[in-house]
Amino acid sequence: MQLYCDGAYSRKPKSAGVGATFSFNGKQYDLSLGVEPDDSNLVEMKAVSCALMFLNQSVGDKVSKSMDVVVVTDSDYVEREAENSTDAWANVELLFSRFKSVSLRVVKGHRGMKSHDSMVNEHVDRLAKKAMRAQQYV
Repeated sequence: MQLYCDGAYSRKPKSAGVGATFSFNGKQYDLSLGVEPDDSNLVEMKAVSCALMFLNQSVGDKVSKSMDVVVVTDSDYVEREAENSTDAWANVELLFSRFKSVSLRVVKGHRGMKSHDSMVNEHVDRLAKKAMRAQQYV
């Protein structure tokens, strides 16, 4: 299961949003959610957490327990946090128990390429920016 996610952050006005998408049983699921605007890096971490929770809620506990999930992000920050096993990443890892396995894959963002990863990454970027602009915080 490929789970794409992205975060968007603005200083003025201070706002943030996350976007996520995945396909399951022939249906596409999208998440566009405003979040507390801490800073751009923490918003990227929230994108991963929110995406995992969204996937779990969308398919249910029983199904998610059998899933091998690959979280796809364009955030180098998320990759560094995961590699260094920081406290921020430890909070994300708490969600891993809901799935059979979870791994991380980082893609290059905003490159204008027409690869599948690039197109889906642009889609989650739009979802995150839409939520950020709406300023609907949780």
